[in-house]
Amino acid sequence: MTAMTIEETRHEDEKCMADAHSVAPQKAEFTALENTEKDKKLDVKTDIEPCALDAIPYAPFTCAKEGKVAEPWLPTTLRVIEAALVKATPVLDRTLRPILSLLLRTLMPLISPGLPGAHTLRPLCPAALSRTPTVQTLLPIIAPLLPPTFAPSFLDHPACKRNLSYEALRWEVVSRGEGRVVDNDVMLVDTGAFTGRCPKDRYVVDAGEAHRRVGWGEVNIPLKEATFDEVYAECARRLWGLKTVYVFDGFVGASKSSRLAVRVVTELAWHHHFCTNMFRRPTNEELAEFCPDITILNSGPDGFARWREAGLRSATCVALDLNRRMGVIMGTQYSGEMKKGAFSMMNYLLPRQGTMSMHCSATVGAAGDAAIFFGLSGTGKTTLSADPERLLVGDDEHGWDEEGVFNLEGGCYAKLIDLDPLKEALIHAAVRRNALLENVVVDASGMCNYCDKSRTENTRCSYPMWHIPSHVPGGCAGHPRSVIFLTCDAFGVLPPVSVLSEEQALYHFVSGYTAKVAGTEQGVVQPTATFSTCFGGAFMTLPARAYAELFMRKLQRHGIPGVYLVNTGWTGGGYGVGRRMDITATRQIVAAILDGSIREAELTLPDPVFQLRKPRTLRGLDPQVLDPSKAWEDGLAFHDTCAKLCELFTANFMNTLYAATTQQAQDLEMKMNKDTLVVMST
Repeated sequence: MTAMTIEETRHEDEKCMADAHSVAPQKAEFTALENTEKDKKLDVKTDIEPCALDAIPYAPFTCAKEGKVAEPWLPTTLRVIEAALVKATPVLDRTLRPILSLLLRTLMPLISPGLPGAHTLRPLCPAALSRTPTVQTLLPIIAPLLPPTFAPSFLDHPACKRNLSYEALRWEVVSRGEGRVVDNDVMLVDTGAFTGRCPKDRYVVDAGEAHRRVGWGEVNIPLKEATFDEVYAECARRLWGLKTVYVFDGFVGASKSSRLAVRVVTELAWHHHFCTNMFRRPTNEELAEFCPDITILNSGPDGFARWREAGLRSATCVALDLNRRMGVIMGTQYSGEMKKGAFSMMNYLLPRQGTMSMHCSATVGAAGDAAIFFGLSGTGKTTLSADPERLLVGDDEHGWDEEGVFNLEGGCYAKLIDLDPLKEALIHAAVRRNALLENVVVDASGMCNYCDKSRTENTRCSYPMWHIPSHVPGGCAGHPRSVIFLTCDAFGVLPPVSVLSEEQALYHFVSGYTAKVAGTEQGVVQPTATFSTCFGGAFMTLPARAYAELFMRKLQRHGIPGVYLVNTGWTGGGYGVGRRMDITATRQIVAAILDGSIREAELTLPDPVFQLRKPRTLRGLDPQVLDPSKAWEDGLAFHDTCAKLCELFTANFMNTLYAATTQQAQDLEMKMNKDTLVVMST
């Protein structure tokens, strides 16, 4: 396996980008109808002569449950009426069809509101629906009368700009005053008031199937379906009323058997640029036949006006409806909310088909030996996976099915604070034309200062995957041979590397101990110790037990030879006293894991507190570095800090283990071995 040249990777990627905006839209649908399953179609028969009605198949209404026809008399009746009207007034044929189709869509949920799944009924529509002058004129007038989540397809917006090329994006962002070109011909934007995610303003609709499947709590805050509909409707009306609206159509997932089509509608051109970098871009052929499974609306900085009446925390609202596969973002420009919204959706859907969704980076060696790196933002996933000796599969979000691991994304979203071209050469080289900088401080001449934290510590850059020459173009690899948990230990007591048993691997996977790094979430200004389920708890929509069971099954089925806990946090003391682990030493540790030499090293006895075993020596490393107690000047303070962290581990584990209700555990068919849990908890 050899690395591709920059020109080869550019050509590979641009095959999927070439003039996508010139492809004429092939479908016109309503947003709420775009997110149901494509294969649930059922024709409704009529005795009336169709008079070309078959060319406009908007009769089928399929209930979300079991594909049953919902109130078949209604579409049949309206077809009869339509046929009669068209026959009587052939001159109005073109006008009546789209209007009656619109009427049909509107009446169905109103007449049968109690029908299971009525809000997800899927009538099909003709390609010309709502692009006729009559409906274009009527839509702004009748929009307030429609059910809340019935918004016009944004492809029909008079000034819709869809899947723009990089050159077109560059012109849009600069001409609209949203960004400017700086050092190395890169676009720079500012995310406004929010420079990180807003987890306290993130909601999940508590209704239908999601009610009993979602792991509710501080991460997944329940939201009434009616409130979501109100926020979604306001966002849709705002976007529809803009002079220009941007639509990105692409995919989440490199595996064609698991991927979902995602549509992101944005007010800001630079958000469209971000989506172009981060999601998987379609070919022209795929774009022509595109029908979204997931739709996300993002109206940028303007928040939800009626947030107090709706019982929300603020005007900022990031909400997901997992049942209808819809998302809405209002009141924040931080671009990471879009990709994390799609990731959260996949974390709900993939495990239900036996595919594990993971907050991790992934690489593959010349021999096909894949490795995955779990970790929260800022723990080193992107940095350590940018390895010139290996090919990059992806840097943040992946799936793991029966064929191996696959990237969910089409780009990378790297932290840039203190970016060093010597230590992080691949990432530094990736910051070039078509990349998108966020919140980086520049001097008067336009030169970037990556060490300047005055704006935020969460300075970022999104760039397409082909900016890393040594990447896997298809985004897929085999089953991993090494699993690495990256923890940023803010207490400074965990070893630089520990070799985990199967039971310990499951324990630390469920615990997800790390530190929230400054800037990655709004309000986090210094590293804060936290436990994040599966090293990505902020995006995990199911209870922890669901992911734990899948993880254990994968380890056992594929005989993973090694699982390791690598500390990229502090040593010699906690935050404010000790120092951050040297990246060069961490790279040497990772290299020993990947080449298998760590499995030949002699291990210490389990330590008395965490029961962790660590190698006594590793090639090229001072043995003193591998023992955290040797880095502390005060030995007593070290042991006291260990005891304090151990108490936090125990309290968190018991809370996580028993957080799910009995009903949730039964529904998810968890089979976690109780004896194993006893071993881990001790």
